[in-house]
Amino acid sequence: MEIAPSNVVLLRWGDQVTSALKKANREWLRTIFHFTAAWCGPCTTIAPVIEELSHKFPNVTNKIDVDQEGLGSLLGNLQIYSV
Repeated sequence: MEIAPSNVVLLRWGDQVTSALKKANREWLRTIFHFTAAWCGPCTTIAPVIEELSHKFPNVTNKIDVDQEGLGSLLGNLQIYSV
């Protein structure tokens, strides 16, 4: 069985997250924002489901590692306090 390439977009910087949020809002896109961390067990468990959804809904699946430097205030503004 051939595995399709991932459609999940890794957003590394705050401006990328903000831009993706604005685009989803502006274009009324149903968008998946997967806030995750490498050390998070439940995040790792749900990752294959997110990957599967990315194939079903290409171009709308985003992954944000909450441990990326410089995202703290943005995550606070989005009221994301834990994963």
